[in-house]
Amino acid sequence: DSEVNIVFLTSSDDYILNGYGVFAVGYFMKPITNHAAEFAKTFEHIFPKLCTKNPELIINVDGAEVAVPYRNIFYVDIEDIHRLCVCLADKKFFTANTYVDIADILLQDERFLECYHRIIINMDYVKLMKEDDFILINDALIPISKRKKSGCSTKIST
Repeated sequence: DSEVNIVFLTSSDDYILNGYGVFAVGYFMKPITNHAAEFAKTFEHIFPKLCTKNPELIINVDGAEVAVPYRNIFYVDIEDIHRLCVCLADKKFFTANTYVDIADILLQDERFLECYHRIIINMDYVKLMKEDDFILINDALIPISKRKKSGCSTKIST
């Protein structure tokens, strides 16, 4: 992942050059107390990027607010006619939030795509695009509308 920030903390300088090869943002020798100022400066540099990369969707579940990191959302769908479901890898949250409110938030993030009427998927979890469906990495089958199909193809290829 090109977005990962790598910081080496080691007792050996044998791999300093390898650190450049993986674009490490820091390489520190133990004991860290000898390099505390530089170490702190490195984390001051990467911490803001870490915070902005992991936004959370705040949903209302049974009267309580639940924060769900975008990266954990596989898809959002309407189930049982009117219940909005936020689907993660291992669980589902049924929320009192409206589909429109959630769509307005998630569709601002490039990972998410409305692929069918009232279904939003996280493109990071698409394993395969078939003629009429996406297959996610958890083998969930998500339909693709004919009208939105060309936009889906474009989003996969970018």
